[in-house]
Amino acid sequence: MKKALLLSFTAVLLAGVACAQTNTDDKPSLADLAAKQKKTKSAPKKVITNEDLPEHPADSAQSGTISSASTASGVAGTAGTADAKADSTKSDPKDKKAPDPEAVTAAKAKVDGLKHDEDVYTDSIKRNEELMAKGSEFRRNMMAETIQHQKDNLEATKAKRQAAEAELDKLNNPPK
Repeated sequence: MKKALLLSFTAVLLAGVACAQTNTDDKPSLADLAAKQKKTKSAPKKVITNEDLPEHPADSAQSGTISSASTASGVAGTAGTADAKADSTKSDPKDKKAPDPEAVTAAKAKVDGLKHDEDVYTDSIKRNEELMAKGSEFRRNMMAETIQHQKDNLEATKAKRQAAEAELDKLNNPPK
């Protein structure tokens, strides 16, 4: 009985191995797929570096507009360009006192982000202090170091937020 059971088990095992080998012949191997992918690879995409970008995009956009206007209108366009430059230097003093909306928005976002960071540090410190109170001596020692680092980071973040708020106040209320 044992021999018959062993023989049937061996036959099933050999049949499974044979079946598995025939199924892998239908599918391409990983090496074949990689070679096919490499052959059908498209041209490499252009990588843009800092050298490809203009130094001052706003200046280049303005100069492009001015130069196209002067080319289209000839000498009169050149005189118009000189008038435009003179007008920009004689801008209203009220315009200089108005805060730049993009700078104000960026400063507000920076302050909000730093406030969020402060909240995260504060919550983390509270949670770690609770864990430290419940833990073993080893955990208390480890948590004490972690809490101290978090407190240091919290103080640094508060200082950064205060500096960012001062910058925001300068933007909103420029000195006269």
